[in-house]
Amino acid sequence: LAGLIGEDKKNALTDESELLDGASCDLDLDRVRHGKLSPVFFGSALTNFGVEPFLEEFLRMTSPPLPRQAGEDTVDSFDTHSEMQAYKKELTNFNKNRLALVGLGWDPGVLSLIRGAISLGNKVTTVWGKGISQGHSNAIRSVDGVIDAVQFTVPKQNYLELIENGETDSKKLHDRLCYVACVDSDKKQAEKEIRSMQNYFAGYDVQINFVTPAQVRELKKDTRHSGQTFCYGNGYKASAKIELDCNTDLTAQVMLLYAKAIPALKSDGYCGAMDAFDIPLKYVANKDLI
Repeated sequence: LAGLIGEDKKNALTDESELLDGASCDLDLDRVRHGKLSPVFFGSALTNFGVEPFLEEFLRMTSPPLPRQAGEDTVDSFDTHSEMQAYKKELTNFNKNRLALVGLGWDPGVLSLIRGAISLGNKVTTVWGKGISQGHSNAIRSVDGVIDAVQFTVPKQNYLELIENGETDSKKLHDRLCYVACVDSDKKQAEKEIRSMQNYFAGYDVQINFVTPAQVRELKKDTRHSGQTFCYGNGYKASAKIELDCNTDLTAQVMLLYAKAIPALKSDGYCGAMDAFDIPLKYVANKDLI
């Protein structure tokens, strides 16, 4: 080494390495995952030195968020429609004396109430987008090797014609447009896992585009979304549409509205898990709207 960099630089490097050895601990992943040891990486985002090795190692050593027990009443925007009833049952069994308001965003939530109001017992079809789906984006980000991701739900170009002809299957009415920043070595497996995700992507027309984290951040700036619901009954038809400037802002507004109703609900004896259909409108709506 001295022959390559000179004796002085070799001695300086040796001294600095010994300093690091004395100032640091051996890497223990179990201590890292329990918050008792913080790893240190060397690199530069400015010069793009060591960034990808850092991200790969960081993903390897980290763990998913640990479960935490909620001791108080809660409001959430759980958005997997097909699992809502099972989710409610699980929460109620966990603590029957606690009030858990679930699935309260713009959909499920507001659009759920609209669907119920216009259906009159008939089949209702909902079309979403174009817009970012937070739940689907989160699902992609849970895949090993994915650094960041965003998913746009996009209606088929001929969705109105399909609905008028009786199509009600969401998988045939929408495309899933995914932008994924992923570790290079994990791209093939990540794409396979994304396409096979039940309740999210399986059965849909899915387009996966691998991009940089910076491109994902730029795409996330488009916060618009929309939802339309249609009902064709015996001698009537009805439709309603919600257009959002910001998906997350409206979700937060809905959650806050229902959170304010918790004291009155508990005072009247409500407990367990409740979704938008379980909560009487008088707790959240102006009675003049009747």
